[in-house]
Amino acid sequence: EAFENTDLVNKSKQKEKFFNYALGKIVAKYPQVAPLHLGRGMLHALYITDPELDPRLPIPDRLNPWLTDKIVEIAMRKGVYLIRTGCGTLKFGPPLTMPDEVLIEALEVVKESLDESIANI
Repeated sequence: EAFENTDLVNKSKQKEKFFNYALGKIVAKYPQVAPLHLGRGMLHALYITDPELDPRLPIPDRLNPWLTDKIVEIAMRKGVYLIRTGCGTLKFGPPLTMPDEVLIEALEVVKESLDESIANI
């Protein structure tokens, strides 16, 4: 009933566009480090790879948990809680009720955290 009354399913589909846009910009800017993002609705993942490894290797063989942890650490210091699962992926699963402005700000923090992490390599 809460899903129907608040139209959360449709809002989730709309917010998916924010994720795809923001994560797509990261993938375009850093194809050696963040070559892939996947997701639907409010659940997404960004793969973080080792820029020193041959990009022709499969993504799972290039995942970089150290760099992923660094991104998570910087984002947490900026107030955004991310989850690292597997060997080098960032997982996003914000509340369905998160306002658009907050989601946009959080995704900008993710980009800044990635920028700072890469600058320290």
